[in-house]
Amino acid sequence: MTAYLAPACHYSRLLAGEAMPHDTLLLSRCRILTPAGQTLTLSIPLRRDTHNRHDNPLVSEHGNWRHRHWNALRSAYGRSPYFQFYADDFAPFYQRQWTRLQDLNEALHLLVCQLLGIPDTPQETHQGQDTPRRPCPHPDLSIVDLLFREGPESVLYL
Repeated sequence: MTAYLAPACHYSRLLAGEAMPHDTLLLSRCRILTPAGQTLTLSIPLRRDTHNRHDNPLVSEHGNWRHRHWNALRSAYGRSPYFQFYADDFAPFYQRQWTRLQDLNEALHLLVCQLLGIPDTPQETHQGQDTPRRPCPHPDLSIVDLLFREGPESVLYL
């Protein structure tokens, strides 16, 4: 199962041909950078009856999380160079009600891979064919931090 808007470092591993780490703490959480430069953790509430089940957690609508997460993303990245470019791709995920966390995470993962132009599963890499990479400024923050700031060049940081 993939993480919710996984950290950029997970996509670096995917691009290097490695499996993305399975971190149960990140299944329903991501970290973004606020305009004040502080880290903010966004958490998706899970239904209590499935909260401790890691095999197929169900999403709760408690706390209007979709509205809060989308507003946090807009507030944090609304002035970033590429937020408006990608906003229409991400907005539908926060307008729809989700039942299974895995469905949401997988759909977001596929979108991110499409926007980055990378395969959504680990692929064999060939030595000597790697593009020179730039150091990722915040590898532990959500991949959207990199996407909204660097746009199509995000892949050069992975």
